[in-house]
Amino acid sequence: PNPPHQSLELFYRFLSRVSTETKTETLIIAGNHDSGVLLEAPKELLRTHRVKIWGKLSPDPDDHWMRVAGKVDICALPFFRSFELLPQGEGD
Repeated sequence: PNPPHQSLELFYRFLSRVSTETKTETLIIAGNHDSGVLLEAPKELLRTHRVKIWGKLSPDPDDHWMRVAGKVDICALPFFRSFELLPQGEGD
């Protein structure tokens, strides 16, 4: 959940190169070892570089859908834990 700074630098350098050297859309979802909050922190900056990030569940299910290349619909669900779905105070 807390990668070394060198790893983050390498990750952002990779995203920068993909964005500037190709016309690729990059889609990123959080996995079970990722911090969704950390992944989503730069999402507004990265959006301008064709990078879409889903780090945590959104209250609006439509936020998880995306049409790619004008023809393919993708539903991107990041790894989530049961407490993210349950009302505050409820158990698993």
